[in-house]
Amino acid sequence: MNTKTTKWLVLTAVALFLFIVFFERRTEETSTVPAKLARLFPDLKPALVTQVEVAFDKLTLRALRTNEAWLLTAPLNYPALATPIEALARATAELRWRTLIPEATWQAQPGGLTNYGLNPPRAVLRLQFGNDRTELRLGSRTAIGNEFYARLGDSNAIHVVEAALLDQLPRSSTDWRSPAFLDLAGVNFNRVNIRIGPRQLELQRDATNQLWRLTVPQPTKRADNPRFEQLLEHLQRWPVQQFVSDDPQVDPDPFGLLTPEAELSFANGTNRLLAVQFGKSPTNDATLVFARRLSHTNIVAVPRAWLEPLRAPYWDFAEHHLLDPLPAAGVDVIEIQGDDHFALRRQTNDTWRVVEPLNFAADTNIVSDLLRGLAQLEAVELAKEVVTDFAAYGLASPLRRFTLLTARTNAAGVSTNQILAQLDFGTREKDRIFARRHDESSVYVVPRGDAERLPAALFQMRDRQIWNFPSTNALAVTITQQGREKRIARNAAGEWANTNGPLDLVTAAALEETLHRLGQLRAESWVSQGTNRLAIYGFTNVAHKISIQVNGGSTPRTHTVEFGRWSPARRPYAAVVFDGQPVIFECPPRLYVDFVAPYLSVAPPPP
Repeated sequence: MNTKTTKWLVLTAVALFLFIVFFERRTEETSTVPAKLARLFPDLKPALVTQVEVAFDKLTLRALRTNEAWLLTAPLNYPALATPIEALARATAELRWRTLIPEATWQAQPGGLTNYGLNPPRAVLRLQFGNDRTELRLGSRTAIGNEFYARLGDSNAIHVVEAALLDQLPRSSTDWRSPAFLDLAGVNFNRVNIRIGPRQLELQRDATNQLWRLTVPQPTKRADNPRFEQLLEHLQRWPVQQFVSDDPQVDPDPFGLLTPEAELSFANGTNRLLAVQFGKSPTNDATLVFARRLSHTNIVAVPRAWLEPLRAPYWDFAEHHLLDPLPAAGVDVIEIQGDDHFALRRQTNDTWRVVEPLNFAADTNIVSDLLRGLAQLEAVELAKEVVTDFAAYGLASPLRRFTLLTARTNAAGVSTNQILAQLDFGTREKDRIFARRHDESSVYVVPRGDAERLPAALFQMRDRQIWNFPSTNALAVTITQQGREKRIARNAAGEWANTNGPLDLVTAAALEETLHRLGQLRAESWVSQGTNRLAIYGFTNVAHKISIQVNGGSTPRTHTVEFGRWSPARRPYAAVVFDGQPVIFECPPRLYVDFVAPYLSVAPPPP
């Protein structure tokens, strides 16, 4: 057995026994353990705490609550992180003590307060709540370690309290600092300036509609508001990776902040409210960049990747949509100059009619799709910022023009139409087309397919409901196909019959259902118009044609539809005549396959 080790163990046990006897033993003057641990600060309410301070030997942290936000005032002015500060306030309010050591007891012991880690104290905690202020001097832990010694500011006694409070104390000068590099809460700004090297961008919020506009470089342009608002939200999540220096006298040059590479500032009018600068990267980590807020003296390191969105090209900040957001139900008149020149007007029941040069009901869904298509139309490129000769882009006499107007009544009670928006489309180049707004001197590039998908011909605005009649009103059906003809008509008894007599019940029922569905014929989409276009879509002299004679009162009406070839979308082309012109459309495929083909076709001649 090692006698030397045994002696050391015995001496340690004796020392611990003497410490308990002389310093932690209970005396008549020591309070007894209560049935429940008593709160040290029974009146402290964490929600009312307005200031928290922790003073160590060489470091003091102080945080002040203003307007429901915490701000560090020591060791420097800096936005504070609420979570650890409020956690410390709650832990202080919940702090409970077990034993009280009166002054006479610790004064009688050799070393006095030093034995308890209270001369000097390890730390001093001060809280301000309402009109009250409290101070707690923190000493060392007890031998067991789950409690520690503490003194209230105006008390000479020592409390033995729970050690959980110690876990909430800050460990360094940065523990209470907000990790957010950029906090715009409460910053009432309407101008944002972005400088990357020599390039300057400035965005200004319009006081009337609250939309951002690009004011630098000139000319002023509309900004991509959703993108920019998203960027502002993104920037406020920019984390501080390292707190590098708090020295207000530090030389900024080694950090690249004497002549910063980039700067981001926020202002209200000409009053700059907040600015941040960016310098070099640390030599050992190119993923970081040194930065500082000019309202603070410290230098931090932040992830460089978050700086990249600010380097985006000028065009990325500009609005790509050619139309501004339209007011709800604000468009009263649409004028279209394209394949035809015509106008549509909104009716009181929110339907639309073509009013020039003809007058007929427009398809409300098609008009809604047109307005939606115009609102969603985006440029993919800015062809030229300032254009003086629009002829070079085919825009002096545009191929297509869409004008949206709203009806306004002036003071004299006279109603006039005012332009909400106007888009011109000019020269086509492969898969793109040039476009411009009426209120800008810029020319944009738009995907050709997106522009040409917008209806620009009069026939495309028609109600897609071709006709609507009940099958009971049908008097006769004439079918022409491959040069042969067949006629089916109702006899005097109202039964369907052909040249061979009445149809059997099954065939008659199938014909009745077919006429019911054909009587509600609706175009899937308009395709083209004109006699010269028929052959392109498979309409020939031997095409499949159906003429239905319908009871129209004193004079029967005849509805005729002709079927051509199938479209790439696997829909049969069909044609009807409006105002003397054949109009081609895509027919619902199930109507043709399940009803027209089997029940309204001419049987092939016998072999």
